[in-house]
Amino acid sequence: MDNQDLPVLKVDQLSVTAVRGGIEVLKNLSFSIEKGETVALLGESGAGKSTLFKTILQVLRIRGWKQSGKIISQGMEIQGLTPFELEKVRGPKIRCIFQEPALSLNPSLKISRQLREAIVTIEPELTGKEVLERMKEALVNSGLDPDMTLDKYPGDISGGQRQRVGVAMSICTPTPLLLADEPSNSLDSVTVTELVNTLLRLRNSGYISSLFIVTHDIGILKALDCQRVLYMDQGELFEVGNIQQVLEEPAHPKLAEMISLRNVIESMVGQTDEAQEKHAPLYEVENIQFGYRSRSFFSRAKIPILKDVGFEIGKNEFVALVGNSGSGKSTIGKLLTQELKDYQGEILFDGNPIVQYRKGKGKKRFHRDVQIIFQEPADTFDPSLTMRQNLEESFFAMGLDRDEVEKAFDRLLDKLLLDRRMLDERPHNLSGGQKQRFALMRAFGSRPSMILADEPFNNLDLIAQQRLIELLLERKQDKERPMSCVLISHDIGVVSKLCERAFVIDDGRIIESGPVDDIVKHSTHPATQRLIQAAAMLGSIQAEAEGV
Repeated sequence: MDNQDLPVLKVDQLSVTAVRGGIEVLKNLSFSIEKGETVALLGESGAGKSTLFKTILQVLRIRGWKQSGKIISQGMEIQGLTPFELEKVRGPKIRCIFQEPALSLNPSLKISRQLREAIVTIEPELTGKEVLERMKEALVNSGLDPDMTLDKYPGDISGGQRQRVGVAMSICTPTPLLLADEPSNSLDSVTVTELVNTLLRLRNSGYISSLFIVTHDIGILKALDCQRVLYMDQGELFEVGNIQQVLEEPAHPKLAEMISLRNVIESMVGQTDEAQEKHAPLYEVENIQFGYRSRSFFSRAKIPILKDVGFEIGKNEFVALVGNSGSGKSTIGKLLTQELKDYQGEILFDGNPIVQYRKGKGKKRFHRDVQIIFQEPADTFDPSLTMRQNLEESFFAMGLDRDEVEKAFDRLLDKLLLDRRMLDERPHNLSGGQKQRFALMRAFGSRPSMILADEPFNNLDLIAQQRLIELLLERKQDKERPMSCVLISHDIGVVSKLCERAFVIDDGRIIESGPVDDIVKHSTHPATQRLIQAAAMLGSIQAEAEGV
């Protein structure tokens, strides 16, 4: 049989067991992916999805895992290949968009050099001009401007833009099979729709022959029109039909629960209190100007990021900062939490200048009252410490005593679907979703008066999303210690149901603000309308805006 007629990937009786603890993470999996197919893999966080991808690519640490069964790529068995032989598989035959691609970028090398290396390693025969054109094409396909990206270092761009660079590195050369592990994490909804259209175009043209995708976003799978869906539960694999069958008649009980949760979440996030009593502002932001220093040897001028930004956040109020990646949303969040301090303008917290909370008891009180759910949780835990040590270090720094810390563990572990034994694991032994849930525990553990949540639904499956929304609403309705929330998101569909007001950010300015429903239905700015259209395509909102 010609290799062209063979499956691009065949997995036969694959089992993977962690040497430490003897836990069988993958259990006797068998499936294949044919040329031209788009196959989805669904499952809760920790089900083994990312482990499967790493096993296919043979990047698991050899000493830490035992493998049995076969993995075959176009007739070539992958297990047992030498590192040199594997280089003929990784890239030429199988490429991957990893769950957190920003972590794979070298912070000391320009993006142009890293992209060039990804291309010439696979296609060394290309000329310099052809490599440059391929680099530009990959960046454009990932939603980035090559002229604004190639000459920068990873630290010069936003988290969502780094994610897009990682995507560009994965689609910069043709491949028979692209593995995509949560490719939409950290991407704004406009870029997600562009990525979906790019993947469809590359698949239809044969540039990418087949696609194997993991995502919690059912809207993406619908947009990609997945022919087959696999569902993983506790390391076991089940074939459950195409995407339409999954939505109408899910064949696995846990999958049925996951699909039904979409409606549960819809009803939960609509529970905003229209008659909410107005309180004094918790935050007052006036005429903020902010810029980063240029890295140029010849100039130390500031590159403007925020331009004359001003707004208020009331006590017990949920507001949203919405915009594309790179618009300035996360920069505003960093100013509110004092991660960034070199700005012009005025920020008041609870009636006092925020600068008063930079030292001593004021600093400890501020960081107990104001907590952050970071955009990329993997970056926020010390890899050399267990999760218990990571959390205790944070809680003790906020002024919690041992008894309060244990009460926080007791209160939140079950709510966030975390096993107490996970406290003794180090971050690299946990899935992206599990690390995100530990980040939620750290944020809610001190019962803060305000949470700044930067894309908090990234990495969370639908069940974990439900628990997060429950925690947010529970704290908002707490009579003794109600909580405010600033939700930073690219998805105007999510915030339209969870927040009372929204500020739409574009190019460092607030271009629209007011009640979320008014913005969705009567938006006039093109940047806002693009966000609404993207949310409608991905199914998180029913667009009723004028002109949309």
